[in-house]
Amino acid sequence: MNNDDERSGNDDNDDNGLLLVRQKVFLTSLPLSLSTLVDFVTHQHLPTTTVGAIATFLGIPRRDKADLVALDYQAYRPMALKKLSDVAVRVARDQTVSSIAIAHRIGTVPLGEASIIIAASAPHRREALRAVEQAIDLVKQTVPIWKKERLNTSSSSSSSSREPSWLANE
Repeated sequence: MNNDDERSGNDDNDDNGLLLVRQKVFLTSLPLSLSTLVDFVTHQHLPTTTVGAIATFLGIPRRDKADLVALDYQAYRPMALKKLSDVAVRVARDQTVSSIAIAHRIGTVPLGEASIIIAASAPHRREALRAVEQAIDLVKQTVPIWKKERLNTSSSSSSSSREPSWLANE
C-alpha cells in the first residue's frame, strides 16, 4: 500500500480536547500490508502507553472449488470508504480500543493473498480480539463490496460454462 491508496481516517480531538480513537481505513487494488496496519495501531503513535495488546485479522481467499484461481472484488468506492469508516467508529465506540485500522482490497485477489486486514490495539487482549471480530462481522454486513469467483477457464473439470455472478462479500 502506498500514498496513492484511497484512505479515510480520523484522529482529531473531540470538543473537550481529548484524543479520539485513532482510526484509518483503506480501499486499494494493491496488495495489503499487515505491517502498515500494525504500525498504525502501535503505541509509538499514541500519546500514552495504553496499548497492551494488538489483534489482527487477515481474510484470505481459499480454494473452495478445484478450478478457482482468484476472487475479484468490486466496490462503489465513496460509499465503501464511508461504510468502512462507520465500522471503525462503531467498533471504537463499542470496544475499549486505542486505535483501529481496516484495509480491504478491490480488483483481483489471487488465492492466498489477503483481501482484508484489520488491526486493533487496546489496553487488554480481550478488547483487541473483540474489536477485530466485531469489525469483520460489520464489514461483511454493511460495506458495499461484492466478490466474484475467477475460475480457470482452461480447466476441463468445469462442468458449467455459466459465468459466476457478483455476490455480496459474505
